[in-house]
Amino acid sequence: MMVPVKRTILKVLAGLLTIAVMESSLQAQKSVVIKGKVINNKGYKTVMIDRLASGKNLFTDTLSVRGTFHFVIPATAPDFYKLHFGNVANGVFIIAFPGDTIQLTVDMNDWNNVTVQGSEDTKIFYSILQGMQQLDK
Repeated sequence: MMVPVKRTILKVLAGLLTIAVMESSLQAQKSVVIKGKVINNKGYKTVMIDRLASGKNLFTDTLSVRGTFHFVIPATAPDFYKLHFGNVANGVFIIAFPGDTIQLTVDMNDWNNVTVQGSEDTKIFYSILQGMQQLDK
């Protein structure tokens, strides 16, 4: 009678272990979602996102008629990204952690005045940048 109980317990433990392993692998593969809107667009139709460390383009999206864009980037660690439009050298720098959903509003008339939601580190970066601009005046 003890053998079926042991088998049942082992099956339950194996099932729990499988669930734990699957959940931890899902957490390790969270995505970063970066979406936003461009105002004062200068006629650009595409938006690209690069991983800053490698400089390689990860994804390209077409700007909608309303100037919106959306990226879902697989991420396992914090990273730095650069969002840019067409062949423009200027861009938007983003600091993102796995699981972040970041909302941006980019004004092409003022590249340093980016509205950020969902990434405190990116907000701090742009606050410092704006403070430095004030010192230059």
